[in-house]
Amino acid sequence: MNFLTLIWLFPIALALHEAEEWNILQWYERNFLELPPKTNPTIRTFLVFVSMLGFVWTGFAALWNNPKAAAWILMPYLAVSLQNTLQHIYWLYRFQQYPPGLLSSTLLLGPVVIILAGKALSSDLAPAWYIAALGALQIPGLVETIKADNRLSPNFHKIHNFSVWLADRILPKPMPRPNE
Repeated sequence: MNFLTLIWLFPIALALHEAEEWNILQWYERNFLELPPKTNPTIRTFLVFVSMLGFVWTGFAALWNNPKAAAWILMPYLAVSLQNTLQHIYWLYRFQQYPPGLLSSTLLLGPVVIILAGKALSSDLAPAWYIAALGALQIPGLVETIKADNRLSPNFHKIHNFSVWLADRILPKPMPRPNE
């Protein structure tokens, strides 16, 4: 299968991973201290946003009809997704329970990322130094996750704050009740 066709496995795997995280709020509440204010709608807004972004990013990468350009454009998103897969594996170890998203990240998303990176390397679409550099850039985020222990890392706080901000702007506001 050619690379420009193969890359569409990524947003599909990503969307399935985000869907598996649909009910992650209760898991967060059981395992993390000092959570920012969150609701299922704010989390789900972010999950849909990430899924849509995966399709848009992949579409932009494919737009040029150039496998080399697509590999260079897509690799950063793949690297961040692989970091999230590793975070799920760490959370399984740390909390000794299933973190929502673990199955799809380890059985689907992570393997798709590795296959795409391998295809980019074997087809000379992206050099090893580029893929290795993107991988190395994920290490601080993993270290931050481990150091945060049972608190959200600063980057996860930013993600949660963004999801609240996004939901506030796109979700309908509750209607005021009569006599209030």
